[in-house]
Amino acid sequence: MRNEDTDEAIQCPHCGSEDDCPHLLAVIDRSFLECSGGYAYDRFDEFRTTVEGSFLKQLQMGTTSSKTWNDEHVRELWIGAMEEYSKTGELCIDGYVLFRLIVNLLEEAGGDEHRGPIVDDGGPGFSSAITLFYANNPQEVFARAVSDLKDRLSEPPK
Repeated sequence: MRNEDTDEAIQCPHCGSEDDCPHLLAVIDRSFLECSGGYAYDRFDEFRTTVEGSFLKQLQMGTTSSKTWNDEHVRELWIGAMEEYSKTGELCIDGYVLFRLIVNLLEEAGGDEHRGPIVDDGGPGFSSAITLFYANNPQEVFARAVSDLKDRLSEPPK
């Protein structure tokens, strides 16, 4: 991937590699709401399933309070999920809010963030808002991010 403004290759801040390296934590595509590379690629759904599990538990317990968690992203996700659940009986998680939460979690867990403008050599005619995360120890940072998410969700709505 290249910096769109300078046309320079993006380098890992840990080893200087211009290609995928062991420090690549996640390649986050904010336009298409996916993780397309890095350590997190195979485990990325853990974030969604953790949120869904927590919310379903609260909803099945009859929690319908609009006063909610302290974390702004979790609160926004909860309000949307609660409203949709009351209408349809099904859980719906806003993907854009979830991705903002994930980016926040990875950043706070110690991921080195590199935001665009990034040129991805993907298919023609597609443009994405890409964020890259690097870490000296991606496994540790990912585990910390998931643990932090569980902590944020452990405080039930009030």
